[in-house]
Amino acid sequence: MKKIIYNPISFGLFVIFAILFGLSLTATSKKAKTTSAQLHQLESETRLLESMLASKSALASKSAQPFTKEKIAREELLLIKPGEVVIELPPITLESTQLKLTPTQTPLEAWLEILR
Repeated sequence: MKKIIYNPISFGLFVIFAILFGLSLTATSKKAKTTSAQLHQLESETRLLESMLASKSALASKSAQPFTKEKIAREELLLIKPGEVVIELPPITLESTQLKLTPTQTPLEAWLEILR
């Protein structure tokens, strides 16, 4: 037994085994760090999607109210209630008021004109 332990070949095999074990631990550590980073990214994406879902569900519940349904029916579908009269006004066109710029004198020109 003593010959096997103190044999240079067995010592070399032990060193090779220790190096391989260390490399294996390093690779496992890198995988754990990568997985942890991916987990944090997925958690942040999940929080973002949950907030978007909450806003969409609030909008959906708001649009399910009768007033909103009536507004959509009136504005987008152009529906009216029975007995109701709708007066359609022509679109308003605004005339562009262009400012007419008159050539103004610089202060120096004004003084020269006064002094002449």
